[in-house]
Amino acid sequence: MLTYQALPGDLPTILLSFIVYAITVGIYGGWLRHWFGPHAQRFGWLMLAGQVLLLTMHGWPIGPHEWWNHDAEYNIPVTFSTFQVMASSFLALGITLYASVRARWQRGYWGLLSLGFFVLAQDEFGVLHDRLPFLEDFYLSGGILVALLTVVIWRTMEEDKRRFLYLIIVGLGVSVAGAEVLDKLEFTCADFLQIFSQDCARLHPLEETFEKLGAFFVLLAILGMAGQSLKTEHWQRLTRQPLLAFSLVSLILFAQFRNLQAHFDINIHTSYSPVDYRYQTSFANGYLLRGTDFHEGRQIHNGKYHLLYLYGEIVQPLTSDFGYSILIIDQVNEAVYAAHEHWSGRTSDQWLMRRMYKDYQHLWIPEDVPTNRALWFVLSLWQETEPERFTILPILSSEDHQLSETQLVLREFVIAEKSVTPLPEDALAYRFENGFILRGAALPESARPGETLAIPMSWEATAAGEEDWVQFLHFVNEESGELWNHDQPPLGARLPTRLWYEGLRETEAWQIELPADLAPGRYAIYTGLYRLSDLARLPVEDATGVLLPDARVPLGQLVISE
Repeated sequence: MLTYQALPGDLPTILLSFIVYAITVGIYGGWLRHWFGPHAQRFGWLMLAGQVLLLTMHGWPIGPHEWWNHDAEYNIPVTFSTFQVMASSFLALGITLYASVRARWQRGYWGLLSLGFFVLAQDEFGVLHDRLPFLEDFYLSGGILVALLTVVIWRTMEEDKRRFLYLIIVGLGVSVAGAEVLDKLEFTCADFLQIFSQDCARLHPLEETFEKLGAFFVLLAILGMAGQSLKTEHWQRLTRQPLLAFSLVSLILFAQFRNLQAHFDINIHTSYSPVDYRYQTSFANGYLLRGTDFHEGRQIHNGKYHLLYLYGEIVQPLTSDFGYSILIIDQVNEAVYAAHEHWSGRTSDQWLMRRMYKDYQHLWIPEDVPTNRALWFVLSLWQETEPERFTILPILSSEDHQLSETQLVLREFVIAEKSVTPLPEDALAYRFENGFILRGAALPESARPGETLAIPMSWEATAAGEEDWVQFLHFVNEESGELWNHDQPPLGARLPTRLWYEGLRETEAWQIELPADLAPGRYAIYTGLYRLSDLARLPVEDATGVLLPDARVPLGQLVISE
């Protein structure tokens, strides 16, 4: 029995996307379709029906793996989007070649549109912007240029054709709303949509809806312009034969792309350059992990989706499909806070030897994952050796941190505390050179040898930490000059300074056991930071900006009684 398998959080935005489509159907059926002839009207209905059908199929495991998933690549939804954009390019080229226009530069406008949509179609299917990041800025600036040129050309157009230019502007705007605005918020938790679901709402289905609808409006506009600008013989030649042949060949080739790639060893769209290109981890099934990249930067947030890219290749033929297990594990107590189990985005016959591929996994970070603790993303690979029986694959060799023979540490991270406690009026302000600030250290007035002192240490970070620092606490006998010290990370092992983030404000209750033979007397207490790698102290200044001698902060005095 088939069951719906969309990612958690997809349902709210899928329902919202259906509402958007209902509005679009009303606009097209009640207004826009009257701009076109019967054939163009039917073509418009066909494009809308196709988009709604693809949205309905999202998450259903029908056909090859992820062929209907909007989050995947080289599949049916991507093929449909590519066809829409390529059809716009083809029609704009027809206007450039055959239409009667008042000025040559108008031909240049349609030629520019044709070239631009052709490049966009290649990127839509080939994901060129993953390998050429500058393309996103190029597209944005190109879209602004096209919009400006459209406004200019509007003045030279006949009144009945100007409406199609309006529609081009609308289509570009809708596409930009999806590709640039919603895409940037793709993994943001849309709390207001949780009325439909207990899961945090993902915006990806809505993003894809806006992109497809934008391409739909542009295609309609160019279709309408072609219908009014081309002579009957040119229009028939353009629409009946080349466009039909182009459509069928495109759909067949694009839909069968993976099979063609696997059978004929076509190496297209498979060479990627990972951002974190440091892994050389070999698993027992012949999979070699070469790198990772997170969709967002260094900071990970709970109550939110994050996209993890995995770059890998195989060094021997795969005998069966494999999947990924990604755990969130506490570095100190090794507690598991979340687990993600997903199949690879490619089946075993789609992995070619010695080709690097990019796979991706959506990672949901639960709200209850603790903040301000050192965490790991840990990866394991598994295969289904028998029906409903899975085997964890051992790691054959690795240059990276392993927790066990089957678990590889992908990345360490910390989840920032969302609410920051206001500073008290008597907060300290000892500023260290790297942006750390000591805000508090409460000493008791007296203690006895062998007792355990509870000393809360409060810290703030105005810059992200880059390396490990250790905090020292010096007890200096004012009479004899003898020194006893206690050293530990400022916030304990739970959050080493290399993981501190800008805006951190946290307190650690130090528990210091005094030696039983500590000599009675009055002790001056000092603290500071030193680098773990070379023991060099970190310069520090007081609230007035004066650099403190020996890079030590005076905290006060403590009397050790007999």
